Amino acid sequence: MDVVSQLARDIYHFISIGATTPWGLVILFFLVGIGEMGVPTPLIIESTFMAVGIRLGHGMLIGFLLLATTVLGSLLGASIVYYLGRRGSGLLYHATWFRKRVEPERVAAAMRRLSQTSPLTLAFVRFIPGLLFPASLAAGAARMKFRSFVLGVLISDMVWNGSMLGLGVILGRVFPRTKSAHAFWFGVLIAVSAVGVV
Repeated sequence: MDVVSQLARDIYHFISIGATTPWGLVILFFLVGIGEMGVPTPLIIESTFMAVGIRLGHGMLIGFLLLATTVLGSLLGASIVYYLGRRGSGLLYHATWFRKRVEPERVAAAMRRLSQTSPLTLAFVRFIPGLLFPASLAAGAARMKFRSFVLGVLISDMVWNGSMLGLGVILGRVFPRTKSAHAFWFGVLIAVSAVGVV
């Protein structure tokens, strides 16, 4: 049991300290970007924000730089997918028609509705696990206004990452510094449960 608890503490310290180094931020930037491009990165970003939030709760001011880094990585990755969708919209149109055997008129109507989607709707869709990449691709294919797309990405990132950071801060205030690893794993359990509910 001591080995498991030591491993849990080591993982927490690796994440919380690694996220505050220049190389850690660079790695996180690229991880967020490839996550937006469809490569699964389960709980990496969420656990990082929680670990940093716990340190914030204990009085270490390092959250803003992390938030800015991940938002920029997210915008870059999502924008690449958006422009891929925009450039390949005809291909996406026909692929959807053939694969789903739906009338072209219905696909065209869906594309028109998507083009008028509000940033809040896009942000909501991005909260659903597994839809980051398809949402960005569909927004590009439907010629959604780029500024509306960027606003939707920003809203979803600030709400989701901010809530993970906030959860970490709350846990940091509840648990003393000597129990930081316990707070972290308790937070991971909450995050996994939240994703499961979504």
